Amino acid sequence: METKPARAGVRLDLFLREEGIAPSRKKALSLIEEGKALVDGLPRPPDYRLKEGEEVSYSPYEEKPTLLEKEDLPLDVVYEDDDVLVIDKPAGISVHPGAGRSKGTLANALAYRYECLPNSDTDRPGIVHRLDKDTSGLLLVAKSERAYLSLVRQLSEHSAHREYLALVHGEFPEASALIEAPIGRDPVEREKMTLLASGKPATTEVIRAERLPGYTLLRLSLKTGRTHQIRVHLASIGYPVEGDPVYGKGNRTLKKDGQLLHAYHLVFAHPADGRTMSLYSPLPKGFLSILNSLRGRR
Repeated sequence: METKPARAGVRLDLFLREEGIAPSRKKALSLIEEGKALVDGLPRPPDYRLKEGEEVSYSPYEEKPTLLEKEDLPLDVVYEDDDVLVIDKPAGISVHPGAGRSKGTLANALAYRYECLPNSDTDRPGIVHRLDKDTSGLLLVAKSERAYLSLVRQLSEHSAHREYLALVHGEFPEASALIEAPIGRDPVEREKMTLLASGKPATTEVIRAERLPGYTLLRLSLKTGRTHQIRVHLASIGYPVEGDPVYGKGNRTLKKDGQLLHAYHLVFAHPADGRTMSLYSPLPKGFLSILNSLRGRR
């Protein structure tokens, strides 16, 4: 281990970052948790205030090799700068590897294109939220550590705004509605989510965008970000998303290979200067073609 004299009054995690021992506070925390940063030979918590005369011994932070296979896959980039990347994800593509799937994901494409994304030593480089495999639309990726911390905070505080369009079975009777029902892992079918009294609070705002024969186009805003939230909430009130193979019955008449759910609008504060970013994604051709077919039945 190497050593440096402590600077009195400075937190240990900040000392490691400011002295160039670790490139970020998050990675400084990794050193501390792994016992690779000690104060006078003793482990200390990240918020420990260093004292005059103490000595910090450390092993410099080393990036762990990514477990991701790098793949040269196309990315539909809607916006990009030094901090932020917004991708328009097609349906049928997973965001990151999962059970039985290690290739062909957006994460593999990101690992190929970018060397130093936050969390590059994991299978989710730069990824701050996700979309289901068969959900299309806007996905937000952080390119810098400050962007990652800012965007994660905005999502957790719900100051970042995400809107979706969904085609559902049935003619939704109300102009707007609020679905508030807790969601948790299904105790029997573990790959599914369900409404559970013991689940996490979940709120979805629903606005009727267009009435169609036997169907409704809905605009949906997430007030929370639970797994499969929109799909579970809509199925629970009897309006499952068309094409959804997991939630709902008799709802795969127009589309057989995945739900008609599209993340079309994204609003967030830019991590560098706070300016409001408002980005849109047009409906995919297949989704629009089905809508136009329904419109022709009126």
